[in-house]
Amino acid sequence: MVSEKDNPVPEMEILVKISDDKMEATLYINRRPGTSPVTESQIYQALKDKGVIFSINEEAVREAVRLSAESSEELIKIVVARGKEVEHGRDAQITYHFPLPGKAKPIEREDGTVDFYNLNLVHNVRAGEVLATKIPAVPGEPGITVTGQMIRPLPGKNINFRRGKNTIVDKDGCAVVATTAGHVVLIDGIVHVFPVYEVNGDVDLSTGNINFVGNVIVRGNVKSGFIVKAEGNIEVHGTVEGGSLYAEGNIEVKKGIMGQGRGIVWAKGSVFARFVENGEIQAGENVVIADAIMNSNVSAGKCIIVEGRRGVIVGGVCRAAEEIKAKVIGSLLAPPTQVEVGVKPEIRQAYKQTTSDLIAREKNLEKVQQVLGVLSYVEKTRGELPPEKQELLARLRMTESQLLRDIKELRQKKQALEEELAELRRCKVRVSGTIYPGVTVVIGQLTMHVNDPLQYVTLTEDMGDIKIYPYF
Repeated sequence: MVSEKDNPVPEMEILVKISDDKMEATLYINRRPGTSPVTESQIYQALKDKGVIFSINEEAVREAVRLSAESSEELIKIVVARGKEVEHGRDAQITYHFPLPGKAKPIEREDGTVDFYNLNLVHNVRAGEVLATKIPAVPGEPGITVTGQMIRPLPGKNINFRRGKNTIVDKDGCAVVATTAGHVVLIDGIVHVFPVYEVNGDVDLSTGNINFVGNVIVRGNVKSGFIVKAEGNIEVHGTVEGGSLYAEGNIEVKKGIMGQGRGIVWAKGSVFARFVENGEIQAGENVVIADAIMNSNVSAGKCIIVEGRRGVIVGGVCRAAEEIKAKVIGSLLAPPTQVEVGVKPEIRQAYKQTTSDLIAREKNLEKVQQVLGVLSYVEKTRGELPPEKQELLARLRMTESQLLRDIKELRQKKQALEEELAELRRCKVRVSGTIYPGVTVVIGQLTMHVNDPLQYVTLTEDMGDIKIYPYF
């Protein structure tokens, strides 16, 4: 008679599989007929052999043992370990308790018309008022795989408040507070409070040129040849008659701009006026004109909008990075009129320079690494380098590290510039009335000369050509 010792019961087959991200371990038990149930020690041994050491679910192990004894399934599958997910950090968050630059919009009246003249650009604050608050960055929590490998979190980026004019930062660095009453603005990420300088009449011989750290309000006109400069906003209640305005914020001219071929209006923010004639305007954001742009050169970092009673652009050159919108462009007399969108030379120049710098550093890195390779080989084969060669090797390694950092930064900058250039391709010219013959339309690198009147149209770049669509 054959005993059990002579013919032992075969054991079940145990297999442990780890997910690709090493965050989960799954136990497989092949339960063939006649096999004996698995034991906890067998399972733990299988997990150990596979390198699974973290977050093993003891209850799941016991359940696997039970199923191996009681289940009728041939293959038992159960997750027995799960890693700890990494919690990436959160960037610091800043909340500004005042309107940000570029948010000013024309006010719509009750009758549906738009008031281009009262824009409420000045936002006053009192001493002691909290202007901005910060929620600090969160560093994050590391994760751990089932094999015990630590996953480092991406830390949140911190933002430090910088003290602006007439403000203080509290001791915790989490709030900006005004120290005086005035107008609050955000310039290059710094909160400032500027008092307002007011001229009750004209800017002329009685005042001389004005250069002020805050906002300037001119109740009269800006006369020919005079200059008004402001680190905040400029508001002119009359006209600009051949004078020049320069503002780090917005500019509003309630009547109009008569450039007389000599004055310039420059704003880092937006420019608002009733009309422009023989003038030059440069705005970092938008140019909003209520009535007409006539024989002028106008440039906007975002949009040019002319939608008042006449809403006409005639003569001169208008350039905007994103959009030009008007009722009428050109006239029956066909004066040379050019409108350009998608034109931002500073971005294209920055992209060109960045690409050139990147190529130069990559070439330098290649040369440095070639010499490093030779010196490292000599050091390895001979055991030691002469002192001067050791010094050269150390310098080259430092140069290599710096070049690698530079290349990383330049690649990131290049990618950001490529995204900005891609945005420019979505620019357009919109006309709710007529574009007359004699108008030249430039979109990016493309040019179209209008030979026949076009009405109620949108012009945009599509598939390498300027296409004409219905107004939208």
